[in-house]
Amino acid sequence: MRAIRTLGGPAPRRWRRIGVGLVGLLVAGLVASCSFAMAKPAPAPAAGPLITITNFTFQGDLTVRPGVTVTVRNADRVMHTLTAVDGSFTTPTIQPGTSATFKAPTAIGRYDITCNFHPSMAGILTVTATPPTTTPSPTTTPRPTTSHGH
Repeated sequence: MRAIRTLGGPAPRRWRRIGVGLVGLLVAGLVASCSFAMAKPAPAPAAGPLITITNFTFQGDLTVRPGVTVTVRNADRVMHTLTAVDGSFTTPTIQPGTSATFKAPTAIGRYDITCNFHPSMAGILTVTATPPTTTPSPTTTPRPTTSHGH
């Protein structure tokens, strides 16, 4: 039977291999956790109109003001574009989970839109001078005043 040397003597080869393997696993775990921590943050909320592409459809703020910057967010698992059928505006390719912007036309009207990669996707972007209403403004009724005649 072989005795295991301890207390300052060289460790048996098997123990050295196990130690090296454990250190390797520890380093791999640290690298993986750092990569996760350094992943891209979620896109910031859009400041202006937001159109979301989901399930191969255009949803959201499809009525905008002339010349406004419109954000298009791709919530699908494939790349898309938002492109005017007449070619007057387009986004660059939008990868899954990312966003792109385009400037709305300055001319008021209705613009047929599609995706360059999926021509069956169709929608209408409406450009209007009156701002789109998303929720009605609350109205307040003035309270009657009472006078006491003093």
